[in-house]
Amino acid sequence: MSDPTETPASSPSRGLRIALIVSLALNLAVAGLIAGFWIRGPSGPGMAMGGDGFSDLVWSMPRESRRDLAHDFRNRKKDLETSRAAFGQARQSLIAALQARPFDRAALEQALVEQQQLLRGMADSGIERISQRIAAMTDEQRAEMAENLMKPRHR
Repeated sequence: MSDPTETPASSPSRGLRIALIVSLALNLAVAGLIAGFWIRGPSGPGMAMGGDGFSDLVWSMPRESRRDLAHDFRNRKKDLETSRAAFGQARQSLIAALQARPFDRAALEQALVEQQQLLRGMADSGIERISQRIAAMTDEQRAEMAENLMKPRHR
């Protein structure tokens, strides 16, 4: 029989469940980005770093600009590996926060913020690379790119 002084394990609070779902979504997004990069390369649909916005932007670029952008990302292999390692550490921090007894909400929030900052850094880097490629285009190439963005793209 169980000890009457033992308290039953309480179910996770709603806030914790939401935090877990957000964390899972972020982890899946990052895993998708990395998998897409390795499977298709940065000039394909795997480049969808921010949903349709980045993907459509990249696909609207002239072919040589997409090739140059792909080359930029391939040259950043070390950076991507470093980011992947940092995400692994952030995930371990999240797991530790979830397993902590007593539960420390501040530690959980810190782990989630750490993941958010890593994602933001990756997105900022992608934006910088894309804007560099666009700035290097001629006026005609940018006009063509704008026209391409206005066309519906079928997947």
